Amino acid sequence: MKKKNKNKDGDKKSNKDSIIDTAFVLSLKKGFDNVSIKLIQDETGLAAGSIYYHFKDKNDILRSILMKHLFVNFLNFKKQVESFEGTVIERLRFAFLFKAHSFVCIEGSPVYEGELFSYKEFFTFLVSIIHAHPEARPLFYQLYDGLFVFLKEVFQEAMDNDEIRDDLDVESVVIYFQTLFEGYINLWIVKPNYPFEKIMDINLQYFYNSIKK
Repeated sequence: MKKKNKNKDGDKKSNKDSIIDTAFVLSLKKGFDNVSIKLIQDETGLAAGSIYYHFKDKNDILRSILMKHLFVNFLNFKKQVESFEGTVIERLRFAFLFKAHSFVCIEGSPVYEGELFSYKEFFTFLVSIIHAHPEARPLFYQLYDGLFVFLKEVFQEAMDNDEIRDDLDVESVVIYFQTLFEGYINLWIVKPNYPFEKIMDINLQYFYNSIKK
């Protein structure tokens, strides 16, 4: 039986969106390289011709997944952090939490497109793509260059507002923070029984102690 492609609001979604979202959820469960066009066909109820009408190959689908779930999420992240009012440490904590929550939640059984998965699976998926698909790496480079510029603006503003030390090199502060920003996620993945917020707060406290006035 073919599935009806509907979004979370019950409206019919385009075949292209259905292919992207289905391939994404399957990749979280099985790993992208274990997801075949046939499996995407079975899950969406679409013919192979419909899939190849929108995408020239599976790597083309991967690029669309990354554009949607990396770049769209980054733009949302940037917008939310920019609009968040609070001290620099409160904004940074919000950034940590926002990244970990993103489109799912930390505890319980998060849902995306009607499917249950852990956000840890999303990060594991991204790491696997970086290792196995060098052709996709430029997208990650572009994203993290954008994140670097944005964080530099955040810390420069905090320095101008006399919230952090003015004798610091802003770019060095960003590199330090961005290293923590990525590292806490990796630690969370490999230490599943260690509370997420404890990892976050330890990182933030030591970081803030090194830059505060």
